[in-house]
This record gives sequence, C-alpha cells and structure tokens, in this order.
Amino acid sequence: MTIDGFESIHLYSLMCHLLKLQPAPNNGSLGVLFPTLVESDKTAVTWERTVIRLIAAAVAMNVALWIAFRRRTVHHLE
Repeated sequence: MTIDGFESIHLYSLMCHLLKLQPAPNNGSLGVLFPTLVESDKTAVTWERTVIRLIAAAVAMNVALWIAFRRRTVHHLE
C-alpha cells in the first residue's frame, strides 16, 4: 500500500485511535491516515503492524530533522 504525503500533525490522532486514547484538541485529523488501517485487499491490518510503520516513519523523520539541524548548526558556526 502506498499513500500520498501527509503532514505529521495527523500522526497524533491516528496513534490515539490505535491506542484507544482520547486525543487532546489538535490540528490533526484521523481521516487523513485512516485509510492506512486497511490493506488493498480490504483485510484489516493489525494495529501492531501499523504502529511499527508509524514509529519507523517518526524515527526517519527525526533523523532527517537532526541531520538538517546539524548541517545548519555547523554551517552557522563556520
């Protein structure tokens, strides 16, 4: 399954849904990422698999931001 890009603010709503938590008010929407809970053959994806995918995406995003911050900091110090 592939999805179009999305803003990270929507991850919070999805994570709360998967963990059965009541989300605090936020600007994200469960509707943006809700289709990721169903495979193309219409069988439900386990929540564990979805959580692992989201954690991997969050880690990758944090690494990318850390690298960008380091480059900016190093460039600024020169």
